[in-house]
Amino acid sequence: MADTTLLLTKELFDAEEADDLRTLARRLADDAPEIASAVSHLLKTFDAALASSTHPAEAELAAETFARRLRACWLTTAGAEAASVYRSPT
Repeated sequence: MADTTLLLTKELFDAEEADDLRTLARRLADDAPEIASAVSHLLKTFDAALASSTHPAEAELAAETFARRLRACWLTTAGAEAASVYRSPT
């Protein structure tokens, strides 16, 4: 049994996924400069969480949290932009 058991290590977290999330965040910030500081803060928080993670599950949780917060930031900004353009004439 021991030879088939996978011992999870920090290195098993998919670093490519983290890089993809960082790239997405940077592109969103480039497209919407008004959220650049918020995205920068999210990236710093994400990197700190990844650096302090001791288990792949912690790194995965950090990635999921980062993705949710980035999505919320983008949706808030996109909604505000749409609201500023689409006004009822009444």
